[in-house]
Amino acid sequence: MPLFAGEHSGQSVVGRILLPASALLFLVGAGCSAIPYFAGHPVDLKRAMISNLASPTDNPHGYLWIDLSTLLVAMLLAPVTVWLFRVYRRVNVTIAAGGSSLFGLGLAGAVLFSVRAPFEDGISEFHVYLAYAAFILTTAGTLLLLALATRLVLAGGGGRVLLAATLLHACVLAFLCYLLLGESRGGNNFFEDSSLLHSVALLEWLLCGEGFGCLTLLVRSARTVSGQRS
Repeated sequence: MPLFAGEHSGQSVVGRILLPASALLFLVGAGCSAIPYFAGHPVDLKRAMISNLASPTDNPHGYLWIDLSTLLVAMLLAPVTVWLFRVYRRVNVTIAAGGSSLFGLGLAGAVLFSVRAPFEDGISEFHVYLAYAAFILTTAGTLLLLALATRLVLAGGGGRVLLAATLLHACVLAFLCYLLLGESRGGNNFFEDSSLLHSVALLEWLLCGEGFGCLTLLVRSARTVSGQRS
């Protein structure tokens, strides 16, 4: 496969094909699910939770679109995870393995989410914790890889963007753990849905965007990392 032919050729495949394709697939799937979901109703973005769009109970005519796109996105990102390990193991093989493994487990959670969602009646407690697991694991995995890239590039006199992304991602992970702790204690008062700012929907979409941005930054930094370690 061209993806595994070399780090530089792999970067071209990952950066120009797999990442854009995964982002486009997810957005198209979400859009196709949102059309029947909001049909005949005012568009209220607070209701646009991924879980609602993916639920046959809440979205009986459109749930399959986002479920299928989530599954395909996870499949596209799986080889990206392997490629990132090949690049960043040259900095620290243990941390690279840990980061890639955590990210891979998060993708496995996304696969399970997309496979289970069509058969669930509403949003179960297991569904909620599975969603937390998928977000937390992918965030933690990306953070470890970002830390590796930042450490190496900073040593070469650059890396300010990487450092800012790493700090932001660490804050995101801490916030997710805080929310999970609140969920385990009986629910999060933060999400009373009084406004878009305090809605689960906004958090989910911001997490998707921020996570994709950090993943893209990792891929773009791979050439620098390879060059400094060669």
